[in-house]
Amino acid sequence: MDAGFAAVLGAAVGAIGTGGAGITAALLARSQTKLQLRAEHVRMIREPRKVTYVAYTEVARKLHDFMSEAVSKFYGMASHSHGITEDEVSEVRALYDQVVATQSEFDHTQAQIYVEGPPSVRKAAITLGSKLSDFRGGIFDRLCDLERRQIVPAIEQVDALKEARSAAHRAYLDFLYSASEAIGADGVGTPIE
Repeated sequence: MDAGFAAVLGAAVGAIGTGGAGITAALLARSQTKLQLRAEHVRMIREPRKVTYVAYTEVARKLHDFMSEAVSKFYGMASHSHGITEDEVSEVRALYDQVVATQSEFDHTQAQIYVEGPPSVRKAAITLGSKLSDFRGGIFDRLCDLERRQIVPAIEQVDALKEARSAAHRAYLDFLYSASEAIGADGVGTPIE
């Protein structure tokens, strides 16, 4: 092989090697940029989601607490043999009125959850809202029995309310777990929804 051909061949191999290295470096940089953009996106949406999730859980907890206290009042009424007093009925009514007053705040924060997402958190919020609604309906039925017909709830009815309370609490915990996963996603090792 003559020296001229060897020089041209060497230059061609060098150019191809340099070009290949440049392409490889560009692809790696592109991949790194995508990861950085994804991580930045997750960081930007994390805080607004967290604020929304916390507000929603606080209102849901407040509703659950009011209704749980009403269940305790019903249990007390069902457990004693004397008739119900007007004060007992008024206490349950006041608790139910607090539930009604808090409901619009709950609905507002639930709407924010629908906007913020992701789908897994939306689904958990829908389930929680449904379980709290079932719980509220049971409380309302027993309250109507008290106010309209002066019927003290039977232990079985109070037990049904306790089960509704437990179902709502489980849905509350499921929402917390789902929200925690969504907030903990980093977009790199843990994908976002």
